[in-house]
Amino acid sequence: KDMDTKSFFEKSKKQLNILNKKGWLANISSYNNEYICPLCLNKFTAEQMDELSQEDAPQDKLGGKRIALTCKKCNNTCGSSMDCYLINRIENYENSIFIPGTKRDVKVKVADKTFNGQLEVCSDGRMIMTNSFKQNNPTLLSEYMKQLAEDMALSIENKNKKVDDTRLSVALLKNAYIILFAKFGYTFLIDELYDTIREQIEKPDSEVVPKLWKITRERMIPDGVYLMSDCDGFLVSYTIKKNIEYYVLVAIPFPTISFDEIVAYLTTIGPNKSMRLKEVTNRDYWQDESAVELLRKEIFLEKGE
Repeated sequence: KDMDTKSFFEKSKKQLNILNKKGWLANISSYNNEYICPLCLNKFTAEQMDELSQEDAPQDKLGGKRIALTCKKCNNTCGSSMDCYLINRIENYENSIFIPGTKRDVKVKVADKTFNGQLEVCSDGRMIMTNSFKQNNPTLLSEYMKQLAEDMALSIENKNKKVDDTRLSVALLKNAYIILFAKFGYTFLIDELYDTIREQIEKPDSEVVPKLWKITRERMIPDGVYLMSDCDGFLVSYTIKKNIEYYVLVAIPFPTISFDEIVAYLTTIGPNKSMRLKEVTNRDYWQDESAVELLRKEIFLEKGE
């Protein structure tokens, strides 16, 4: 079911008013029933709702769905500055392993000439090459096609899309941040510690936050949000999929510890020490005031709240 923008706006206002009443919006000046973009923290009134956009996490092209609202500026910027590089990386990888039932554009070299074509990998393992006159010089293509023989060797090159590893890393972090927001709202993400994550998303070429993610073809735990029992932080697990599935794990610290502390903890995890996790209680952290209070008490315990 598609997310309803107005309903999400209204439930966000309700939670923000709970936090404001409790004095937990200290870094947001003069809150007055607006929506706050979770990425830039800018405020939007109900009359400015058309300046908001539904956010998918993970990306819809990788099997995700719309689970939150961000402002259109943040949504558009993230799409062009980082999300596209994650999608490109997955597509480039899958094109390199010849997945049955897929098609892709390639360059094929015949003798000393290169032509554009489409390669189809059939379900039975056969590969079919199609060369279009529209994408090539018709005269040259006809000439070289006549030279093809049954045992002739062809050189095929994938048309790989541009990838930036730093930016795709930030895309994986941003997905986890939005998933946390969709579950908990502003309950703790409004804290200044998460300004660092927001700055990293705003500046995807920089290394503001250390690498706190892992991507694997082996599913370790179901998708969801978990508490790390031996470290004050969350582990966000989610699946991305193009033709095959990949499983992403992202660690995000509580506001009570530093990124260096969570990195130090993660380096201790290995064959001789596994990560102990517990699932987050399934409560309505958007509407239930008592649930909000209990969550903040657990997360901010060391701050004496």
